[in-house]
Amino acid sequence: MLVFAAITVGTGCKRASPLSPAVSGLIDDLKSPDFRHRCNAAVALERVHPLPPQAIEALAAAVKAEEGVERAQPNYGCQLFEFKALRMAGAPAVPALTTLIKSENPLTSGRAVRALGLIAKQDPTVWPILVEAFKGVSSHYAAQQLSEIGPPVLPLIRESLKDNDPRVRAGAAEALREIATFSRLTKFPAGLGGMVLVDPRDLDREAPELQMALKDPDANARNQAAIALAWVAPTDNRSVPILLQILQGKDSPMSQTAFSALQSMGSGAKEAFPTLERVLTSNPVPLVRIEAAYALASSGGAAACVPLAQALADDKDAGVHTAAICAMARLRPACPGALPALIGTLGQKQFWALDALAKLEPSAVPALTTALQRPDLDVREDAVKALAQMKPLSSEAEQALMFALKDESLDVRSVAATALENVGGEGEVAARAEQKRQQQIDAQEPAADARLYSRAELFADVPPDADHKNPLHLAYMLSFDRFVNGRQVEFLATVFRGISRPDQFAVWKSVDDEKYLRLQIVDDSIEIQPSDKFDPPRIFRPKGQVPGLPGVQILDVGVQREWSHTNYLYVVDEDKLWPVEIESAEPWYRTKLMPGEEIERPASTSFSDAGLEFRFYVRSKRTTEQVVGTYQLVQRTEGGGVAFGGYSPVTGEKVISFPPPPTTKWKMVVDTAERVPIPRSH
Repeated sequence: MLVFAAITVGTGCKRASPLSPAVSGLIDDLKSPDFRHRCNAAVALERVHPLPPQAIEALAAAVKAEEGVERAQPNYGCQLFEFKALRMAGAPAVPALTTLIKSENPLTSGRAVRALGLIAKQDPTVWPILVEAFKGVSSHYAAQQLSEIGPPVLPLIRESLKDNDPRVRAGAAEALREIATFSRLTKFPAGLGGMVLVDPRDLDREAPELQMALKDPDANARNQAAIALAWVAPTDNRSVPILLQILQGKDSPMSQTAFSALQSMGSGAKEAFPTLERVLTSNPVPLVRIEAAYALASSGGAAACVPLAQALADDKDAGVHTAAICAMARLRPACPGALPALIGTLGQKQFWALDALAKLEPSAVPALTTALQRPDLDVREDAVKALAQMKPLSSEAEQALMFALKDESLDVRSVAATALENVGGEGEVAARAEQKRQQQIDAQEPAADARLYSRAELFADVPPDADHKNPLHLAYMLSFDRFVNGRQVEFLATVFRGISRPDQFAVWKSVDDEKYLRLQIVDDSIEIQPSDKFDPPRIFRPKGQVPGLPGVQILDVGVQREWSHTNYLYVVDEDKLWPVEIESAEPWYRTKLMPGEEIERPASTSFSDAGLEFRFYVRSKRTTEQVVGTYQLVQRTEGGGVAFGGYSPVTGEKVISFPPPPTTKWKMVVDTAERVPIPRSH
């Protein structure tokens, strides 16, 4: 473990103690041309407490140096690590961060503001610095950071509304709007990461200052005050004229903020109704019409049903259609056209529509029950999901779900059973019976497929079935040969793919010129979701990896998942595919790590005729190196042996225990590993 020297401050002339070699080395690494070395140095400096002034100065210089790197390659710099190290330094880093706020680079300035904002939660002396940041390119971030401090900062913000600089007045109003937004909309403050909420009732005292700010000579300060007042005092309609003026402008972000402010006012913004109706019918920008639809519903109530229905009928934009339907469904009572419009979305997998239908219970139940009888699988799946979301279930909804338990689709039956499993009575009994039946089916071992298929059948589309409305088409086909019983036999690996259903992978063995047998996959562990996709299968022969078995062929099946990639390896036998267990190289190597070192993920593997290789990275406080190694393929037999006899201690009878039958296991075990320095780029 590295021990760092503390800073010694004497009276009179202040002098820092000499830097330790470790810290000096980290400061030097901040200037390295290799971004890994720069990033690792910044991460290591996070752990140095207190952080010497020389290190703070070097980190600030490194932040400026990274601006050019991140401008060219936004994800290839180390600014985030450098800013974190400065933030962890606390108060001593405030002057450096204050200077970085003034950068003309918005990314640098914004990150400096956020770093100061985190320090400000424990250090009130930083609050005026954030107010001063209202004058720069990161005023919005400064407003956000001040708003997270909570009630103690309100007097400073209130005073800033009277500042001589209009940028400060506008920033103060924006900070009040941020505070009010979170206070009125947040239901779960525990997940706000240290933010302190203000009681909405405590915001009432801010309204008079905002009302005066509506007369500010500066347009931006005036606009920000109107938006803030809409959130702070939703019933005060004095902000509405200014909000409507903002809607006529060309500032799109500001317009969206004004729409949100009008929505927050509810019926307090009813005088905006004519303007919003005109915007909905005539504005050329779809996003603006979408915002107008929501604001109409919140401000006009039932009166909004007519213009919303008209927009649904006349507007050609799909986003406006969605907004009109949502707005009609949100009203209570819902607009007359909401239910048929929502039923029309069934089968389109629109989750917002299912949620809206569930909230229209009980009026939606008859239409959803009818939808359960439709031949379209997607429609039935959406209908049962909408019914399952209704809480609590009415007797009519329960009956509809019991009807869904008889559907031919497993997916439909499973959703219905889950919704009914705890309702009690006849519904719960039926649901438990369906779940038990399905568990019994899942527990059954699939029977070996002994049927012979023609080549035409292998390549034909897989037709739709009870749980999939779309067919599967042949996406990849790999042909390879191997010798079986002294003769050359053709094998085929196929991948079929379709819309909204999982890929299908299979391996086939030719038994004569025109017929093929499907090979059994022993202990098949590939689980495929509809979003997962198989890579093109490939074959390789690890020559020299298995002494005495030169003919071993391995089928490599890659699966690309949403957030990861997995390779499955199989040894091709005469009539089976044997899975290959791949030993993880990182745990194997962990015992070789020195103190302070850690393994960086992800590890990568490369399997081919040329070799079986892996590589990963080992990071320390000073360096990052790569570990390159090889695997060896081994075949092992597990189980088997002789029977064991003994006597039962309870009955005294002789008991014979038979061992499990021997099984063949193939494993990829780590053979060699070597640490190799990463070449520095120049």
